[in-house]
Amino acid sequence: MVSQANAGAERDILDLIVLLWRYRRFWLLGTAVGLVAGVALALTRPPLYTARVSLLPMSEQAPTAMIGQLASLTGSASRIPANYELVYEEIILSDTVLDGLATRTWEHAGRESPVDIFEIFAVDPVPGTEDPAAARLDRLKGILRRDVVSFARDKMTGFMEIRVTIPDDPAFAAALANGLADGLEDYNRRVRVARESDHRRYIESRLAVISDSLHVARSAVVDFETENRRYGSSPELRARHQDLQRDVDAQSALWVELKRQVELARIEENRNKNTLTVLDRAHIPSSRAGPGLSLYASVGASLGFFGTLLALTLVALAGPLADRIRAGGDPAAAGR
Repeated sequence: MVSQANAGAERDILDLIVLLWRYRRFWLLGTAVGLVAGVALALTRPPLYTARVSLLPMSEQAPTAMIGQLASLTGSASRIPANYELVYEEIILSDTVLDGLATRTWEHAGRESPVDIFEIFAVDPVPGTEDPAAARLDRLKGILRRDVVSFARDKMTGFMEIRVTIPDDPAFAAALANGLADGLEDYNRRVRVARESDHRRYIESRLAVISDSLHVARSAVVDFETENRRYGSSPELRARHQDLQRDVDAQSALWVELKRQVELARIEENRNKNTLTVLDRAHIPSSRAGPGLSLYASVGASLGFFGTLLALTLVALAGPLADRIRAGGDPAAAGR
């Protein structure tokens, strides 16, 4: 019984294959329809343009020190991230940088005067929310992060790119990419300045403490010499005087070094260095980035082929053709 059932199942499968092969013209028709649909969809979609900004992390030391500079920028100097490009990606896609885009107006194709970015991406206020402006801004940032802005890094050279992909308007794509680069530079500059300022203030606070300690140590020496004018004749008093003088010398050395560090910190703070160099700002792209005609055509043809094959199989198994399959594809046998 089992062997007969297996033989029957194998016969049904073979009959199905034979029947599908007889209707192979439908496969070609379905493939052609899918191909035409894919090409039509690619031609009717708005052209996409990608603008690129090239970046390189820099430091005042050799290029090998750039990772350490990045680590100090993020406040994690003791642990340097191996995939440090993620630091810049997080900064570019952060609320701090993206919020800056929403405060500007932009030139855009088809508009006579500059408009805000909400209008360009058709982000309307969200009615019924507790804070419509904040909800609108969150929607805009979601669109930018998901569909517009991307980040890439060449593992071999270390160069990084901000990529902005915009439909229809290559000039706006370049302007938005450069706006993101400006935001990244500004963020890095502000973080660096804040870090240098904190460093300077810390040294100045230590200098004030050491100045007080030095004043106390010198006063102790003066008081000792006033009270013990003939301390040189007493070994015990000489030893005590030497201890007090060593304390003065130590505090003086610390004061001199901290004073030097304060001046260096002030110079460093005013140098306005940047840990990022924009190698190439975005230019207006001259060629499309998409949609890819060949990709849409191949996907459409594949969907048409497999969709037609699936439809024929379902009709054969569940429709009137089931009798023909059980009859071995013989219409006469199916009618008996």
